[in-house]
Amino acid sequence: MKKKENNILLINCSLRKDGANSYLANYLKGSFKKKNITIKHLNDFYFQDCISCYKCHQSKRCVLEDDFYNLVNYFYYNEIVIFFCPVYRGGMPGKLKTFIDRTSVLYLEKKIFENKVGGVIITGREEGVGKLMTASTLINFIFSMGIILIPPVIFVNIIDDIKIKNIDDIKKSINYLMKKIFILNNKINN
Repeated sequence: MKKKENNILLINCSLRKDGANSYLANYLKGSFKKKNITIKHLNDFYFQDCISCYKCHQSKRCVLEDDFYNLVNYFYYNEIVIFFCPVYRGGMPGKLKTFIDRTSVLYLEKKIFENKVGGVIITGREEGVGKLMTASTLINFIFSMGIILIPPVIFVNIIDDIKIKNIDDIKKSINYLMKKIFILNNKINN
């Protein structure tokens, strides 16, 4: 995989490949066909929980053998990263939290995500504070890894499994977010 300007990584953090997050990621990819966009489903990767062995403090590499570095490579070779994240039981999916926990080794090593540009789209039911808690954790991760977060964080209300409330407004928000991301990414890379 060769590093190119304006490569875009869309991470579907849902455990479902055919839900609202996948629909929105595919919409974004279809709307920007001239861009080099890759969609990765978090559920296609196998991660073990961090075992707090602290061996990464010496070796600067996680000792667990799984798909962690396979996903990290996609971050490395893309300048733009957009997270599509559902809310499960008031927070982010456990698999995403496991990935975030494992990135501690990258923080120790070096900030390979630094100066990448990112965006966040959160999906869930209307009620509750789960969207805010999920966004807060994801934003904290993004900032800690040196990714430049472009506002707005988009909150999507799901009615039934894939039915999205105010879908036309959401699509406009996604287009607006991407235009802002492209502007900043071009300034960083030129």
